[in-house]
Amino acid sequence: MDLREFIAQFQDHLAPKLDTYEQAIYLYVFRHSRLIGLEQVTLGFKSARRHMARGAGEKGKAMSLNTVYLKLASLRSKGCIDILRTTDAGRELRLYLPSEIAGLIAPITATGGHQRDRKANPASQA
Repeated sequence: MDLREFIAQFQDHLAPKLDTYEQAIYLYVFRHSRLIGLEQVTLGFKSARRHMARGAGEKGKAMSLNTVYLKLASLRSKGCIDILRTTDAGRELRLYLPSEIAGLIAPITATGGHQRDRKANPASQA
């Protein structure tokens, strides 16, 4: 995995589709799994949530456990993670890199541009 490519793909393609908490959770799971070469990881979010993004309200408290679980479900529905199972130790997760999420990044055309870029700028097709 090329870290530069991951950061560019995350920022350019995935982050705009995620809210702030989803981004924080995604990057936290990434840091504890794929960044260190693990395909899946078990994380206990009761304590992990204290090490992620802080809210703007109530003096910057950590996100609630309910919010964590709602955002994990949202990340799953967006194809960013799989929740493999829940154990006493936490949630066993598999994180997908932006390039592994179906339909997130348009394929590169023969001319070297992304199909999405070409559609967004009809003048580039002339």
